[in-house]
Amino acid sequence: MESSGYALESSMRQARALYFAANKFDDSGYDDNWVTFKLGPVPFTIPSTAGRKRAIAFHDLHHIVTEYPTDYAGEFEISAWEVGAGCGSNLAVWVINLSGLAGGSLFVPARAFSAFCLGRRTRSLYRRELAALLDQTVEETRRDCGLIPQPSVEPQLGDAALYAAATTVGLVLGVSMAVAGLIASPIALGLSVLRPRST
Repeated sequence: MESSGYALESSMRQARALYFAANKFDDSGYDDNWVTFKLGPVPFTIPSTAGRKRAIAFHDLHHIVTEYPTDYAGEFEISAWEVGAGCGSNLAVWVINLSGLAGGSLFVPARAFSAFCLGRRTRSLYRRELAALLDQTVEETRRDCGLIPQPSVEPQLGDAALYAAATTVGLVLGVSMAVAGLIASPIALGLSVLRPRST
């Protein structure tokens, strides 16, 4: 895993600012009602549920602590890691990440499985309080997740069995989300056209 250059002594708030700048993101997207993602070259738009809105800020912090990138392969990896590490009680996160894990098993299978195995040996941040996390250092947060010292990802039989089960569920969910995206995309486009322009 390549280092993204987040200083261990920096606060998570400072690291998130660097992450936003590097990826041309900001937190304005946390409240968007629709989200567009690409399956290969094809864009899909789906509603951004309340569960997704609650989760996206933690998802960004997971990119920082795991150092998985935000390209398509990195998003598959972070999905697999989050499934392995646990998504808490947020059903929307489970659905999105299981779909992402299944995508990873198709397009970057070795990387997705390795990320899942790492997740099984570490912990996500979904059960934590966001404000307190942002005041912690990167090192403290990585230790809280079990990423310092980084555990071995040597796969075990149980890892392979759970990964196969998660992939199967994820494929079903992924197809369902793709169909929902095909239906929702023209709706989202129509709403954007009909929305009154501010003067």
